[in-house]
Amino acid sequence: MPIELATSACCLPELTRGELFAAASRAGYRGVELFCSWTNSKAELAGEPASRFSGSGVNVSAIHLPGKLDEGLKAVDLAASAGVPQLVAHGNGKPEDAGAWLLPLVREARKRGVQVVVTNHKGQSIETPEHVQSVLEACGDERPFVLLEAGQYWAAGLDASAALRRFRDLVRLVHIKDLDPQGHSVAFGAGVSPWREFLRELARGGYAGRVVVELELKSTPAAEVERLLGEARVKLEACIQ
Repeated sequence: MPIELATSACCLPELTRGELFAAASRAGYRGVELFCSWTNSKAELAGEPASRFSGSGVNVSAIHLPGKLDEGLKAVDLAASAGVPQLVAHGNGKPEDAGAWLLPLVREARKRGVQVVVTNHKGQSIETPEHVQSVLEACGDERPFVLLEAGQYWAAGLDASAALRRFRDLVRLVHIKDLDPQGHSVAFGAGVSPWREFLRELARGGYAGRVVVELELKSTPAAEVERLLGEARVKLEACIQ
């Protein structure tokens, strides 16, 4: 499978689920990621009909796990029931303690045919490649896969390409953004992040999964963000073809 571009509710947090699907479709995407909180398109853990996880030719490709174990198990059930293939785990505890706060979710998700990917994020307990490695080691043979958040590595002053080489066999999802010198998300091509080089390396290495395009432009009208997402898709496609 070639690299597939998707986007995220974090780009358009004010939109409802249906509005998000429609905007993503107009921008040329066929997959979106949802959260279980803070956005108007959030996934309800009490359960939703599978029909609510697609629309306008767009499907939900992943859901970000909530912080508590009991809520996380509900999210696993929701993803399995709705046909959402991946769950994203953030740093909800010390990396070395992941056997307690993450492993039960990985085990249950695996039983239900859902893949868990653990992500890095600036300012969270899983920030560096070493933190990711600690999570994997704490989970042993039942370890999760890796979401390589290139933008968050760059924001933290770290080398996303080095992390890619380190975790290449485990990377099942990639997030990418362009950042200005202060670390703020900007339109692709307006920042200083080496996203073109990173994407070319990703493609040369044979990665065959999703790359999620992120634009977190606060106070920017939704229509403008949608336009910029469409432009970003064209630029990224040129790098990975």
